[in-house]
Amino acid sequence: MSSNTTVVNLTAQITALSTALRIVIDASPNAAQVREQLSTALDKTIHDALEEGVWDNADGVKTIKAALQG
Repeated sequence: MSSNTTVVNLTAQITALSTALRIVIDASPNAAQVREQLSTALDKTIHDALEEGVWDNADGVKTIKAALQG
């Protein structure tokens, strides 16, 4: 499997998982609060990865966050 194929497959998996998670969050009576907490946690993860110089991890979390936000 080529590197490009791996990236495309991983991106598709992230998108599918994020869509499922959005559906679950939207069904929650506290959806707005859950979204805010998740966003805050992802922002911290991105910040920590950037501080550690792990750019790929930060980019991955940014992809997850964008997929969750729709």
